[in-house]
Amino acid sequence: MGLMALDNLLQVVNTLILQGGQGRPEAGPLSPCIWPSRTEYGSVGQYDPLLGIRMKIGLVTPSWPGDRIPNGISTAVAFMVEGLEALRHGVAIIPLYPSGQDDPRCVALPDGRAMQFTERVMSKLGWGEPWHTVFAERIAAAAQAAIRSHGIEVLVMEETQGWAGVVQGLLPIPVIMTLHGPWFIQTGLQIGPVTADDRRRERREAAALRRCAGITSPSRDILDRVDAQVPGLTALRTIIPNSIGLKPAVAYETLSDRQRKSILFVGRHDHRKGADVLLQSFEMLIRQGQDAYLTFVGPDGGVMQADGRSVMFPEALARLDTATQARITYLGAQTKEEIGALRQQHFVSVVASRYETFSYVLLEALASGAAAISTAAGGPCEIIRDGETGLLIPPEDPAAMAQACRRLLNDPALAAALGQAARRDVEDRFGVKPVAADLVTFCQDVIRKTRT
Repeated sequence: MGLMALDNLLQVVNTLILQGGQGRPEAGPLSPCIWPSRTEYGSVGQYDPLLGIRMKIGLVTPSWPGDRIPNGISTAVAFMVEGLEALRHGVAIIPLYPSGQDDPRCVALPDGRAMQFTERVMSKLGWGEPWHTVFAERIAAAAQAAIRSHGIEVLVMEETQGWAGVVQGLLPIPVIMTLHGPWFIQTGLQIGPVTADDRRRERREAAALRRCAGITSPSRDILDRVDAQVPGLTALRTIIPNSIGLKPAVAYETLSDRQRKSILFVGRHDHRKGADVLLQSFEMLIRQGQDAYLTFVGPDGGVMQADGRSVMFPEALARLDTATQARITYLGAQTKEEIGALRQQHFVSVVASRYETFSYVLLEALASGAAAISTAAGGPCEIIRDGETGLLIPPEDPAAMAQACRRLLNDPALAAALGQAARRDVEDRFGVKPVAADLVTFCQDVIRKTRT
């Protein structure tokens, strides 16, 4: 029996069971809505003279408050909220996971419905993952509540798991999908085999990209990759970088002798973040006679090898010569406050990733006026102005990284100049107000298109 025939049979059986009086029917999904007319919702971004509020935008975030969570999406949403409110726009925040915070701007997800009989069978047979549909329905229900309580005109949410596509089909307002790392890019970078679950997630996200009213990307690189991977997209698309507030500037003149020789790395110990390349480059630097120190901050996820084995940090450290080992400090995961303090104590910050959709770690370093070195892999190419606000090097090139570190450590004036220029550039291009203004303009464009 083919899959379609079996699916039809299961639906018939489910209907018969429900109609036969064996318990109440299970709750179904929310009913899809049609686009509202212009007369129903008024003009785009209608000004509220009492509140001084213009647009009202809903934002989905993994957690809230986002500025305290070590998660790039949560951080991006937190800064976007700051920028929107500074421009007198209203926001409603939909956290995907409970935070315990009593914030009147937040709208909680309702409880999810039970999966239907056919959904349970399909899930059991490995033919689908209906719990993602159920979860997306919860997001849509929260968004509908935000329309009623906060009057939101548009919903902005991440591409994760393709939830946005389901949500778009259930809302009377446009959904704008924000790209933070489409799964096809993740699978393209991983060492291990690509699984059936990976492929299903890629298809869900591709379907969502085709269904949503708008798409934003923090970089040109990621948008171009999406256009190549998912041809024929009709949604409005634009580049809106992640934003950030300025951090306390690194005071180069007050650094101690050891701090002037210190390099800071913030990121997971794994393959994607290039931790293995970083350690190779630092060993090369020490063998070349450079008087330097490395502080490694981040959880130990292990660097996956071709044979499927993960090399954890203690083993990776043991592979280095003893002189290099003595100059490395491993701190593991740290809070944002602790990382901010560490930036004030290091001369150079390094990003060694094999690929980054954007890299908040890099942006945070630049916002602190730190002299930064990054691999030219994805988003960082559009953040750093090479030779002006930092140094770009090829990915997976330990010799180039060692050379760049040596260049900055031995030229304090250049390091300070790069850091100062970077901080000014961040304020101009990635400040919370200009980035929020770009989002508002795009939201207005999307709303106008969906109403015509």
